[in-house]
Amino acid sequence: MTQVLRSFAVIRRRSMALLVLVLSACGGSGGSDATPTVPVTPAPTTGALTVTIASPGGAAVQVTGPASYSRALTATETLSGLTPGAYSVVAASVNSATYDYAPTAAQQQATVVAGATATATVTYAATTGALTVSIGGLPSDRAGSAVVTGAGVTNTLTATGTVARLAPGAYTITVTPVSDVSLRYAASTRTVTVSAGATASSAVTYALPIGARTSTDRADDTGGNQLKVLYALPSDGVDRGLDTLGVLQRSVSAWQRWLSAQTTGRVLRLDTFGGGLDVQFVRLPRTDAVYRAYGALIRDSIEKDLTSAGVSANSLKLYLTYYDGGHIDRCGSAAYPPLLPGRVAAIYLQGTIAGGPNCNTNAFAATPTSAPGYIDFVGAHETMHLLGLVSAAAPDHGFTGHTITDPNDLMYAGTAPWTPSKFDQPRRNYFSLTAFPAGILNFATSPFVILQ
Repeated sequence: MTQVLRSFAVIRRRSMALLVLVLSACGGSGGSDATPTVPVTPAPTTGALTVTIASPGGAAVQVTGPASYSRALTATETLSGLTPGAYSVVAASVNSATYDYAPTAAQQQATVVAGATATATVTYAATTGALTVSIGGLPSDRAGSAVVTGAGVTNTLTATGTVARLAPGAYTITVTPVSDVSLRYAASTRTVTVSAGATASSAVTYALPIGARTSTDRADDTGGNQLKVLYALPSDGVDRGLDTLGVLQRSVSAWQRWLSAQTTGRVLRLDTFGGGLDVQFVRLPRTDAVYRAYGALIRDSIEKDLTSAGVSANSLKLYLTYYDGGHIDRCGSAAYPPLLPGRVAAIYLQGTIAGGPNCNTNAFAATPTSAPGYIDFVGAHETMHLLGLVSAAAPDHGFTGHTITDPNDLMYAGTAPWTPSKFDQPRRNYFSLTAFPAGILNFATSPFVILQ
């Protein structure tokens, strides 16, 4: 027991000494604080790369580098966390709907350093251009044909449009003529220069050819029976140039287009030269007063003078004569075979009508595709008489060569005002797609008629 107490006292003395030592170290008078430790920042191990892309029409850039790195870019971007080393920046050509674009440098290198940002710039420029072709002047139901050729390529446009991504250089626009109601619209060939990054333009305007004045019947474009148009003046008549200004061409086209719509595409074969209406100019031997003095026989006198001059000598042709002179009581008359033999119809452009407006107050069709007016319908009406229409055996025939039931019918003649807008709508008098009884002539089967 005494030994145990002695040991405990030794231990207690040692503990107290240790406590005094610790307290002295923690802050007795004359002591000092310890210096703190500063943390160390690790050195950077990666870098970055900014790729600047300048392009007016898209980009395709591929960045590759160490550790199988690969990244596709289409716009400016900074790539971070890159392993230091050499990076390849490869740019490919791109295209838009209009132009192609190529980089000024297809490939470049950039070195990425740890802790820094490298840079690379990719610039694109257009390598092709475009050409817009405006096509106009055609009837709305007819398609054009403009063939663009150059630099080994050929493109065909049927309406206004743009040919894109063309190599810079000269291009030829060749216009194919377009047929309509026996006439042919045409436009000239032209050359256009295309530059990279720009859209050139060219207007193709179709028009009916208007030939120089001719006093002869020029070579026909086609054979067969056909209607020839004459512009005739009395010896003292004022020349208004209706043949060289395109007035008669517009008039004939207007009523032919109306006729086509009424007959599901059937029109008269016209006498044409180079695709245009071959209008023959004739200066007749008598004065306007002399012709007027013949009264109801004016047309016969005009045909006699045309025959004597050899103008109406072709037996395969009928002659629609726009006579720029007067008549005592009408705007037109025609032969009506076999009852009234002949091959000439006359439109009296200076004619007078008792109780009605003078013939020259009626305007011609403004364009080849306009709805025909009164004087244009007169041309169509008199031409039907030259074909022998309307037959006396037709159900609604009344006055010689005319129908009497509907004032809207082209071939009407009666007491009501004539307001033409129909072409034998009953389909029983002079036009039908089925056969008529014997003795009734049918416009559809005339040798002068073609299906366009």
